[in-house]
Amino acid sequence: MINPFRFPFYPILLGALFPVVSFADSVDVFPVSDFLRPSIFLGCLFVLTLLLSKFLLRDWHRAGLLTYCLVSALFAATQNFIMFGTLAMTTLLVVALQKGRMSASGTVVLNFLVITQIFGALYRISPALFIGEGVNLQDTSLNAFELNQRPSIIHIVLDGYSSRKVLSQVYSYNNTTFEDTLGQRGFTVMKQAFSPHNQTLFAMASVFGGTYVETANLPKISNRRLRLKLGKAISQGAVPNLLRAHGYQFAYADTSYGPLQSSDGTLRVYKRAFPLNGFESRIISKVWPSSPFNTINYHNALVRSAFEPNNFAFPSRPFFYFQHVLSPHPPFSLTADGKDRATISPYISDGSHFVQQSAEKRAKYVDGYVEKLQYTNEALLRQLANLPSGPIVVIVHGDHGGGANFDQYSLEKSCALERYGVLFAVYSNIPKVQQTFAGLADESFNLTNTYRVLFSALSNTEIEQLPDISYFNPWSNPRALTPVPPGVRAAPCN
Repeated sequence: MINPFRFPFYPILLGALFPVVSFADSVDVFPVSDFLRPSIFLGCLFVLTLLLSKFLLRDWHRAGLLTYCLVSALFAATQNFIMFGTLAMTTLLVVALQKGRMSASGTVVLNFLVITQIFGALYRISPALFIGEGVNLQDTSLNAFELNQRPSIIHIVLDGYSSRKVLSQVYSYNNTTFEDTLGQRGFTVMKQAFSPHNQTLFAMASVFGGTYVETANLPKISNRRLRLKLGKAISQGAVPNLLRAHGYQFAYADTSYGPLQSSDGTLRVYKRAFPLNGFESRIISKVWPSSPFNTINYHNALVRSAFEPNNFAFPSRPFFYFQHVLSPHPPFSLTADGKDRATISPYISDGSHFVQQSAEKRAKYVDGYVEKLQYTNEALLRQLANLPSGPIVVIVHGDHGGGANFDQYSLEKSCALERYGVLFAVYSNIPKVQQTFAGLADESFNLTNTYRVLFSALSNTEIEQLPDISYFNPWSNPRALTPVPPGVRAAPCN
């Protein structure tokens, strides 16, 4: 009987495994489906490489070893030196034990080695494979009441968009013209809007849950798995559940942030404006930074496509459209007029992850932020000029503010006002909705109350607003939610 383990299938499996291993470090960034296509492609590529090596070397075992070395080099090229070192040391050991030759016994050893690596990689990506239900926020205020009116809702989140006061203090940028233009178009712009959290997923879970994320709500699971569960708020929070019960059609624009892309079949995903996905672009950027398929070009294409005016074109009413745009958030790869811009970081690293206690990098953060903010303003105004007809509500806000002076691990080392003070603007052609938000324009307004206020205006039920609270949680321990003292949050940035 032929022993299948004597055939060198290990380089083929390792090639297909390479994207899975690489994805394990990004399970809370990219959609889990992103690694499937590169896995299939590389598996097929190394089948051909193995066949070619066999033709040249006239020996399956030596062909397998050569192909294996080429796959190992791929790990080194993408800066996964731990995996590369493990594979290199194992290869040297196997070859040394066989006195410089590669035989069937060496092939068997490497076959088993790669199989064990498969189980290890699958374990590391398991948080993205088995997310389950989203975080339960323990609030029933939005669960059971009737909407008298069902306007279509366009909800646009501009990631990292700070308030006018912050932009003036920290970035030396006057945003008055943009906000005045929104006002002229019928938007109410809140003068004191604040985010409940310093991280995107916590803030958006609070918005779509209609209540605050608190430590008691958070299961004791890994940080990455926790963030993925928070991302479920888009399709499983109290707000989307209520809208779904009232017959809303759901849709959302593509985003480079995986946790905010729902797999719910009722949501419509727009076709990407780039031939590769975000994970594929990241891999290519590590091997070939100047490639036209690199991370920067991917991000820029995605941001530009998110602001397309025809994104609002839906055949049925009412609809709920969610658009989370990674702008003006890093990477700062767009100029004010929307052209490609060189940046010191092609990734979504923000705050101290970007600045790294460097005055030079902080200055580059400020410059890049302002450029991308200017592009964001113009692109959004063009998009909002094409609103659909019929009863409608348009909500535009930042999920949190910028990060030039924000430390991901310490509130004391951060400027809280920069991180929690955000843009918030709302428009509606329903008089009661417009009047309700206009009456709150001068008050301190927390994003968590967004749908509590909106649903109150669309029904006969008065939903009480929650107190304005902001929480800080360090990146390394996201469950450690600490209320930010009002005086600290209001303090000007130095």
